[in-house]
Amino acid sequence: MTGYVIRRAGFWLLVSILTLVLLFPFYYALITSFKSGPALFAVDYLPTAFDFEKYRAVFAEQPFALNILKGASKNSLFFRGRLESA
Repeated sequence: MTGYVIRRAGFWLLVSILTLVLLFPFYYALITSFKSGPALFAVDYLPTAFDFEKYRAVFAEQPFALNILKGASKNSLFFRGRLESA
């Protein structure tokens, strides 16, 4: 019985470590997307301040949301056509 518990705990420990290793690049990319200027080169694993100016600029200066909508509609039409022809 104790062997089963040890194997089970080891399995979940391995799953937890792999999850952290695989998700950390996405977390770090998200955190650094809120930084600007010289703060980009400082290594901080926890956010100290959030600067949404770059996100505002993307949506204000370009039709970013419209482009995402156009891409999604084109992809859905393409896949619908592929499913109907199959």
